[in-house]
Amino acid sequence: MDRRLWLARAIWLLHTAIVLLFAIGWALPWRYALWAVVLGAALVQGGWWIFGDRCLLTVAETRLRGALGPEPERAEPRFVGDLAARIFGWRPADRWLDLATYGVMWGACAIAALRLGLGR
Repeated sequence: MDRRLWLARAIWLLHTAIVLLFAIGWALPWRYALWAVVLGAALVQGGWWIFGDRCLLTVAETRLRGALGPEPERAEPRFVGDLAARIFGWRPADRWLDLATYGVMWGACAIAALRLGLGR
């Protein structure tokens, strides 16, 4: 298998793990999982600001797959949209994807922070 494709798949798996962290991490019983959600939300948001509302992992995966060529700004692949299409068989509108992404991430962060503050 081509090394670039292998790396792209590894990035996709990492990206999926991060989405799962926000989806279920707030409910896990371990404090380190709660901290991972809180700190992860801040890191992800910072990355979005730095890369112009694009995720570094999406940009890296797309470049490795060769889908965009040298300029990732030309296309807007959306990891959450692609993941939703794989799971549900259809792709929600980008506006709904944005609301869901921010809602899940910051909702999970708020619950995890609250649980950390309460000592649970």
